[in-house]
Amino acid sequence: RLAANVSIGPDEDAFPKYIGRPDFVRGYDRETYASTDCGVSVTDPNACSALQLLGSRVMYANAELRFPLIRRFDLGLLPVSLPPLDGLVFYDMGVSWSSQQTLRLTRPNNYDFTLERFPLRSYGFGLRLNLFNIALVRWDYAIPLDGVSRRGYWIWTLGQSF
Repeated sequence: RLAANVSIGPDEDAFPKYIGRPDFVRGYDRETYASTDCGVSVTDPNACSALQLLGSRVMYANAELRFPLIRRFDLGLLPVSLPPLDGLVFYDMGVSWSSQQTLRLTRPNNYDFTLERFPLRSYGFGLRLNLFNIALVRWDYAIPLDGVSRRGYWIWTLGQSF
């Protein structure tokens, strides 16, 4: 999946877009920037701002390979079966920027997120559980490649899959 959402014009910054949602780029959210990645030992304040997840223009790409783990699991003599369970591996990439910022392919030296932006990347694995065609329960373990600590963490969401 490749998607972009661009606002252009004098009021383009009025309603910024956010790529830190699990639907867009997994492994980056404001809580991670507030706690895990940004402790008192961080020397680069530009690496520790969730503001780099906001912009008037966003672009993201996701590659996800899904495979069946359980297709049908009956519960003994009861006429009830558990929903299907899928496994997956993924790679996400996304960037948000505004008109006054320069877009780079990699993190530049002396990076200042107010002047330039680069794509944030993550990879991981997860599970998808279809709840009787009503909703999809998603558990993902995402490892951010461009965060300060680069530690992975679990993400639990209820909703659609792309």
